[in-house]
Amino acid sequence: YKNKKKYKIYSRFIVNLYDSIFQSVGEKYIVDSSKHPGRLYHINNNNLDVKVIYIVRKYSDVISSFQKKNIEQPFKNRFAATIYYFAINYLCKFTLYLCRKRIRFVKVKFEDLINNPNLVFSQISDNLDIDLKELMNKENFSVGNLFDGNRIRLQNNLKITKID
Repeated sequence: YKNKKKYKIYSRFIVNLYDSIFQSVGEKYIVDSSKHPGRLYHINNNNLDVKVIYIVRKYSDVISSFQKKNIEQPFKNRFAATIYYFAINYLCKFTLYLCRKRIRFVKVKFEDLINNPNLVFSQISDNLDIDLKELMNKENFSVGNLFDGNRIRLQNNLKITKID
């Protein structure tokens, strides 16, 4: 932001947005599945109580995902997908480093979550001091309200299935 006035307006907006979401859903936790580390940085700067689950995926699976056509996500050739993958991961790690004094986070491998969800939920619970017992041994998960940028929002329920 080029000036402090615009940044303060944006900061107020972020705080009011999350306050409104918490009031309207009436839940203890909400999940912001943004892949944009800039949002985390702004949330952190506004002293909101944030806990981060940083999910990483195997490089080759991410690159393959970008090769799919006729889906919402724009196609990226292997070179562009590789640059994007490394840039986003670098920005995420750098943002977590910048925010390390105010937030708690746990890094989770997507493949571990799929292959052993109960163990991963237990690790998340322990590291972030949140109770995820109700998620353990659950087969289907309600997606809830999602906005944009994630194909998960196109489904009503998710089922965790092991990768062979």
